[in-house]
Amino acid sequence: MQQFRAADALEHCPTHLKYLWIYSNYKLSGPIFKVIANLTSLEHIVAKENAFMGIIPDNSFSRMANLTELDLSSNKLSGIIPQSIFNISSLQILDLSSNHLQGSIPSYIAFTLPQLQFLSLHHNYLSGPLPISIQNLTNLQIIELSVNNLIGNVSINFGHLHNLQWLGFRYNNFEGNIDFIITTLVNCTKLEKLHLRGNHFTGVLPKVLANLSTSLTTISIGENPISGAIPIGIGNLINLTYISMVEGQLTGDIPPELRKLHKMEKLFLYSNRLTGEIPYSFGNLSHLSTLSLFDNSLQGIIPPSLGRCEKLLYLYLDKNNLNGYLPNELFGGSAKFIHLEMSDNQLEGSLPVEISEQINLQTLVISGNKLSGEIPQGLGNLPDLQYLYMDDNLFCGPIPQTFALLKSLIEIDLSQNNLLGPLPENFSTFPMLIYLNLSCNNFEGKVPTKGVYGNASAVFLDGNSNLCGGIRELHLPKCLDKKRMSHAVMLTISITSAFLG
Repeated sequence: MQQFRAADALEHCPTHLKYLWIYSNYKLSGPIFKVIANLTSLEHIVAKENAFMGIIPDNSFSRMANLTELDLSSNKLSGIIPQSIFNISSLQILDLSSNHLQGSIPSYIAFTLPQLQFLSLHHNYLSGPLPISIQNLTNLQIIELSVNNLIGNVSINFGHLHNLQWLGFRYNNFEGNIDFIITTLVNCTKLEKLHLRGNHFTGVLPKVLANLSTSLTTISIGENPISGAIPIGIGNLINLTYISMVEGQLTGDIPPELRKLHKMEKLFLYSNRLTGEIPYSFGNLSHLSTLSLFDNSLQGIIPPSLGRCEKLLYLYLDKNNLNGYLPNELFGGSAKFIHLEMSDNQLEGSLPVEISEQINLQTLVISGNKLSGEIPQGLGNLPDLQYLYMDDNLFCGPIPQTFALLKSLIEIDLSQNNLLGPLPENFSTFPMLIYLNLSCNNFEGKVPTKGVYGNASAVFLDGNSNLCGGIRELHLPKCLDKKRMSHAVMLTISITSAFLG
């Protein structure tokens, strides 16, 4: 890709220029700050999404007394953020996100940037603590510091930031009490997005979570050792579309009050210690696209009502204690899944024939249950199916002939069942199939040698005592020639008849 030096064009700009917008052009590169430093009348600099690299010289913006917006995001800038940037008292918008910048946020930021409304430094390599003086930046609407190496106890009283709409602290090394943080945020009545995921926040999730702004659309507090129950009152936050409370220590039931969140699109509660049943009322969440509850201690049946969620594409219920049958309504309803995982539960009965209606399905994982009966023929009518895991169940009978149509398969595991009959020859023609596990069944006959069958590291056939042939690396017995076998049988009959004569 040909690169263009932005500095060559900027040298001809009039010194009284107020607006400099050079963004979303990854062909622009080279040093620009020496030229920009001479444009002292600039009020807006938007140079995001380019290919600018190198360090930012300390004096680049020191003479810009009227600069209100500085956006250098999504470039390849490196080095330490010049402290002089934090001395531009007229700044309202500062966005240096998605670079390779280092350094720390100065403790005096509230005194030198009193008008700051937008602070975005995410996806860099910043270190050091979060200055408590940030609580004095009363004009702040956006604080986005996610994905850095920031440390220390978060003791800021966010209640002073009455205009705060977005708080982003994801994936740092922050510490602090979740009760204190949430409680101080109650006064932020304009808050829309709360991102605290991937830190070291501790304590019990407070009930006052339900008193946060009703403008809130996003709560992400997972990957912190937070304990306690999900507050019942969370159903009052009626504009929520996204909840992520994953990989924590949450206990108790999933509140049925979540049914009130009619705008909910994605609900992630996986890898906690949640108990009780999946609320039947989840079937009323008409906008729900992702429901992830895996790795908990949930009990009871899979609610058939989930089949009514017409936008539900991704359903993860694996690694729980769910029991009962797979509901026909789950597969035959208006939901058209892309990804279904229900493995490692206590599910029983057959796989419903309605599975054939899931024509968009790409992944089906039902391993480690007590499912039985023959595999439905309709499972072979899913043209987009790529990953099929049905191992460690009680399925019986042959592999359906319709499996010859599953040409999109990448991985298939039918091991540890009671399947029988010959191995499908068609699997050898599947262009993307890289993993085939049919071990510990009752398959018989000759093993093909082409395609996936010809790769000993991709095919697993152990525990089928009546198989023969195949490539040498599989260490199977040779198949006897049918004609020679027939001749040998006839000869044995003749000798026996003569002897008995």
